[in-house]
Amino acid sequence: MARSLGKHLRREAEFVKTTWPTLSQDLAANKFDIAMGGISDNPDRRKQFLISDPILEDGKVPLARSAEIGRYSSLNEINQPQVRVVENAGGTNLKFAEENLKSAKLIVVKDNKETIDYLLQNKADVMITDRIEAFYRQKTIPGLSIINPENLLTKSSKVYLIGKSNIGLLDAVNQWIKKMKESEQIILLKKQWLPDEVCVNETKKQLISCK
Repeated sequence: MARSLGKHLRREAEFVKTTWPTLSQDLAANKFDIAMGGISDNPDRRKQFLISDPILEDGKVPLARSAEIGRYSSLNEINQPQVRVVENAGGTNLKFAEENLKSAKLIVVKDNKETIDYLLQNKADVMITDRIEAFYRQKTIPGLSIINPENLLTKSSKVYLIGKSNIGLLDAVNQWIKKMKESEQIILLKKQWLPDEVCVNETKKQLISCK
């Protein structure tokens, strides 16, 4: 998506590393022009930044080792003292866990890669994350599975963040998003990066086959 936006703007996309805890600070400091990827629309972010039109509708789901997903079929079964929930610092995954899983043992690590390592090494039992990320992890990492992907624990729009003063970039980004949706380029990217069954019908807001 970032490379496609670069072509639309006739500029080369340059990728700048950040972290969830420092993302807002880095964008406010103009370390990059736009923040893209897994960003949920929420009131706090609207106060600080310009928000693009929605890219897709998504929400939180549990991710666990495939052999054990039957043990965590509900939020109540996850919210138990013996269940270890791992989340990366910063971002909405941790916020959800802190607000909704007060009885579970919460483990906070530096980044998303560590959360996956904790699951695979049996240092944690469950991770709460966005469904689109969970599907990607399920596809690329044997042994991990989503629990009840049809039943979202939350619902939110995925958006891009832009600095408050950059109205021109916001307009250009929204034009590009509209173009991508009308041409079905977003569906083609989902087919490339995610399993066939995870495409989302943006009209009915439900999972469909991308075949």
